[in-house]
Amino acid sequence: MWIMTNWGVMSVVQRPLKSEGHVGLELQVRARDRKTLTKLRRLVPQTEVSDIIRTPDADYQYRVFISRWAYGQLLDRLVETLDYENFKNSVQDDDLHDLYIKIWGAIFRHYPRLRPRKRDVTR
Repeated sequence: MWIMTNWGVMSVVQRPLKSEGHVGLELQVRARDRKTLTKLRRLVPQTEVSDIIRTPDADYQYRVFISRWAYGQLLDRLVETLDYENFKNSVQDDDLHDLYIKIWGAIFRHYPRLRPRKRDVTR
């Protein structure tokens, strides 16, 4: 799952607990920048999220392990604090804003504009 906030992009996946050694922290949240996960760690209880792990040779250079409960709490908090009418315009970081403009364009091109069917048009 990709989550795009006005402060960063995260990829969230389930990871095997045994191989990672993070008991009870069953999700892995990955990001390409440290600041995104630093912000995430400030928004959830510290007992429910691991320290940030640097993985320089991976496609996502930073990751944390987090409990499903804490990730749910994070999503709840994002919804509760949502206070903007336009997502792209709420992004303060210029590079992140530019990325979201490109993503918006790709989504716009992917989904064709819907045209009303003849029977839907009232005369």
